[in-house]
Amino acid sequence: MIRKYPAPHIRKEMNISLIYPHVLIALLPCAAAAVYYYGVRALMFLFIGMTAYVLFDYLFCQYVRREKYVWDASGLVSGAILALILPPTVPILYLIIGVFFASVVIKQCFGGLGSNLFNPAIAARAFLSIAFPAIDAAYTEPIVSRWSVTSLLYGPVDTVSSATPWISQKEHVFELLSGRYPGAIGTTCAVAIIIGGIYLVRHGILRVEAPLSYLIVLSLGYWLGRGAQATVFGMFYWIFTGGILFAAVYAMGDYSTTPTTNYGRLIFGAGAAILTLLIRDFGNPSYAVGFAVLAMNITVPVLDLYIRPRIYSMPNWFSSRKKEDVKILEKGGEL
Repeated sequence: MIRKYPAPHIRKEMNISLIYPHVLIALLPCAAAAVYYYGVRALMFLFIGMTAYVLFDYLFCQYVRREKYVWDASGLVSGAILALILPPTVPILYLIIGVFFASVVIKQCFGGLGSNLFNPAIAARAFLSIAFPAIDAAYTEPIVSRWSVTSLLYGPVDTVSSATPWISQKEHVFELLSGRYPGAIGTTCAVAIIIGGIYLVRHGILRVEAPLSYLIVLSLGYWLGRGAQATVFGMFYWIFTGGILFAAVYAMGDYSTTPTTNYGRLIFGAGAAILTLLIRDFGNPSYAVGFAVLAMNITVPVLDLYIRPRIYSMPNWFSSRKKEDVKILEKGGEL
């Protein structure tokens, strides 16, 4: 006997209340690497970032929008990502300012979860880089004084001039994969990021079109730009440093700031890669990944408008009217 059920016929158990806890689980390897390399400073960053983000969300919903606050764990995810993409020397006050900007300005003022145009954590990181450019002036060596009280209060004191100061040295393959080099708190360990990405793909949360397009175009850009000087190690150094791999996994998979169609996500990733290449070669490399992602976030409404599946029996994928209706409208008639 055939049973008939009402629409919709496609059902999936995954929902908002389950997606964000899975993303938090996927962030655990990066968080563990951050704590291993920067100790109590990383723990404090993660705790303050996640707690402050949830608090700002709650206060805005309750006292500004006059709506009931609905728990969805998205604040924990965005707060953790923002904490992980900051250098360990950032003052705690700057972290709180960044969380406020991400929660209130980027997310809540645009309508809340799912309505924001920009990725909150990436936008807050860009805002801090512009408002306080000194945070990108120096990075710290990992493991040094990671459990000291001085590190907890003031951050690591042994600084270097820039992130990832070594390049094209094959003896540093282990450092490249493990993340034991100066950089942001949680974006240097390639192995941890890959583990988190595999977990998200395995649970159907990370849609691979944008990340793959992003990484492939970046790889092609490296080989075309370096020519005879290009090496395999250099390509992996190009991809695994500067927050590129972290952005591919945790920024390219954001549902509200990436296109909804497969072709749209492919274009999104390719466009972000081209902008990253241009900014890295002709601009400030520290801003390459974040500003490229934010620039492509602006194009998402256009990509969703013009790249979508064709509706059955409709003349074009961008049209919702039948051919006869279109002809009547072209002649100036009314339906």
